[in-house]
Amino acid sequence: MTSDELETLHRAIKHYGEKTQAINAAGECAELIDALLKYYNQGREDALYKILEEMADVEIMLDQLKLIHLEHRYTIEQIKAAKIERLKKRLYE
Repeated sequence: MTSDELETLHRAIKHYGEKTQAINAAGECAELIDALLKYYNQGREDALYKILEEMADVEIMLDQLKLIHLEHRYTIEQIKAAKIERLKKRLYE
């Protein structure tokens, strides 16, 4: 992420507030879920671009959530590593 992008995310958090951005993150996740269901369950080819767009939105909101919870970044990474390790074990059993 560039320093300009990082600054923009910080400004968004400051401007809108942490709670609002956290709620917006949930909304973006819901929009991604909707696009995924349309594409994979309903076979709607027109939903593919919407998936990509919503993935970008979710990534932006996740980046903001990481900034909001910056003091927990190591815990997040530990949890993520443990979950990947658990997935690895499931795949190779």
